[in-house]
Amino acid sequence: MANILIADDDVHCRMVLALMLQTRSHTVREAADGRAALAMATDSPPDLVLLDWAMPHMDGVETCALMRQTPSLADVPVALISGSDGHSTSSLPGFSAILTKPFGVAELFGMIEPLLDESAPIATLPQAPLPMHNGRPGRVDGAYSGLH
Repeated sequence: MANILIADDDVHCRMVLALMLQTRSHTVREAADGRAALAMATDSPPDLVLLDWAMPHMDGVETCALMRQTPSLADVPVALISGSDGHSTSSLPGFSAILTKPFGVAELFGMIEPLLDESAPIATLPQAPLPMHNGRPGRVDGAYSGLH
């Protein structure tokens, strides 16, 4: 499966995303900010990058712009994960897709499958249990996800 880099300063969001992706046998690497994500991606280019918008040191928009200027990363699909609605890839050039928090498993894989050219339909996703966050489970079918 794919090698996916997640960059988000919220450890709980990274954990939930990683678990969702690992249910599909993806290899996941994690970074707590844009600067670390850029260094990791430059060292070993991933198949897909998921960037949170607001991170310390370097936000997702700046990270994506620098990735697009790096020859080995210029063609890697990059998705922005934002807590704000109303963004589009036309208003944020460089991003392959935008996903608004909170989201569930179906939304996540509905976004990444086309970016990775995966053929497995969303209906076949395993429904593995997700971690608890503040006493509530990660969202799979519309309940709280902890991704905000």
